[in-house]
Amino acid sequence: MGKIGKEYGNLTLEEFKQLMCELPDIRRQMKELPNLLNSAPGEKVKEVLDQGLYWADLYELSFQESLALLICALGCHQELHEAALSDDPTQAAFSVFQNVEFENWKGGLDGIFTVNDVISLFTALQRNILSIMLFHRTLNAMVDEGQNGNDDSFF
Repeated sequence: MGKIGKEYGNLTLEEFKQLMCELPDIRRQMKELPNLLNSAPGEKVKEVLDQGLYWADLYELSFQESLALLICALGCHQELHEAALSDDPTQAAFSVFQNVEFENWKGGLDGIFTVNDVISLFTALQRNILSIMLFHRTLNAMVDEGQNGNDDSFF
């Protein structure tokens, strides 16, 4: 199969539609996180919360940087590398994320990530996607604007 006729990094109409279909699920997942924490065994929640759950610093990273960290934390870096080498990197990347398995997760890249890291990275990603949906820019862009004296981003 030869290379498809599109510039790398651009989405086809079908890929864009596929991505848009995922947005309601992402919003649903955002609302489910508190319920998931409330329904988890007390000792598991205590273990996670005792280590600290903090993601505000991630808002200063670019969307690409925080996504790259999440990919490494999930341990999907090799699959994503293989996707980048495929004939259709975008579609291959979609497939990687639709087939992520957590049952055998061992700390992601080199085992350096914690469950807290993954929760924080997912939360930051969800909030970034919501920001793009509502304000048409990432949280990183809004933080940057605020740091450069443009308070309009926050109102």
